[in-house]
Amino acid sequence: MTAPVSAPARVRARNSSMELLRMFAMLLIVCHHSMIHGGLDMLAAGTSGWELFELALYTSGKLGVAIFVVITGYYQAGSRFHAVKPLLLAAQTGFYGIVLFSIAFARGRLGPMTPALAFFGFKALFSVLYNEYWFVTTYLALYLFSPFLNRLIRALSRRELLALIGLGFAVISLLPTVFFIQMNWSGMGTLFALLYLIGAYLRLYPPARGVPGGALVAGAAAAQPVVILLVAAVLPGISRDSQLLAQYRLTLWLESSPLVIPIAAALVLGFSRFSFQSRLVNRAASATLGVYLLHDNNYVRPALWSHLQMGAHLVGWQILWYAPACILGVYLVCTLLELLRRQLIEPLYAPALTRLADRLTTRFNTWRARP
Repeated sequence: MTAPVSAPARVRARNSSMELLRMFAMLLIVCHHSMIHGGLDMLAAGTSGWELFELALYTSGKLGVAIFVVITGYYQAGSRFHAVKPLLLAAQTGFYGIVLFSIAFARGRLGPMTPALAFFGFKALFSVLYNEYWFVTTYLALYLFSPFLNRLIRALSRRELLALIGLGFAVISLLPTVFFIQMNWSGMGTLFALLYLIGAYLRLYPPARGVPGGALVAGAAAAQPVVILLVAAVLPGISRDSQLLAQYRLTLWLESSPLVIPIAAALVLGFSRFSFQSRLVNRAASATLGVYLLHDNNYVRPALWSHLQMGAHLVGWQILWYAPACILGVYLVCTLLELLRRQLIEPLYAPALTRLADRLTTRFNTWRARP
């Protein structure tokens, strides 16, 4: 019989450079949400300096998503699967969902309690199942499939894995963007699997160190404005009534864009070549998903960004200082709240979930080992 598998330690000795990149990725996602949930209409944006800065904030979030998933593949491809991570993530998501729903209800924002509203509360509690946070639901599904993806990765040679990534990139990213076609298999789950494979390849077969990490990071940073300028160049020719052209414009900065994926891969590779250890950085980076769950909650985001007068509410050069200040403030407050939850709330249920995860993981490994 397979021996019981102990849950991995919550804090791993990871490269703090990569953890900084993880935090940067989530900060980019917050930038995007500040604009899109602030009501910014990209079709109405011009090409002045401050409007290009708005576009930079608007388009950055999709790069952040790509970076986050590539980092996951980079680490998880070399790790053992354990059920504690998905269980704790589901509990974390449900905690924020029901708490923030309850606060909105107590403040009278949702009206009187009805059967329909009670169902919304049920959905908030089981947010992962009801896709209340699309990113977390897809991310969790990716983690559940990771042991099988890892078996596939180990079974393939380097050339076979590279060919699989190239085929996936062509089908999921390049062809749909260049020819503006909709592939039935190009959903977010498929894209996340591709990004996972890219991260795994960078970990298992890192390119030769002929190009230093600093050059990779600088090159990726310089490439991002190209995406912004392409979006800006297309905008003036788009009519508000032309949904077809509007959709094509979106493909230039989506996380599946052939412009975005290489930038994400280059950043992960570049940061992986810098190595240092910082408990403070690693601890702050452990709160990144909590930052997402707090600021992008359905009952928080409508009021948050309008209260801060972001997105469509912000006009003129003041955006150059006001927007970064608001975004950093939201990120820091959410980080502190998540660290408090981990310190005060999570210990109340984590031991029970860890014991359950140990049993589930042991049974899974036993079943998998059978002929």
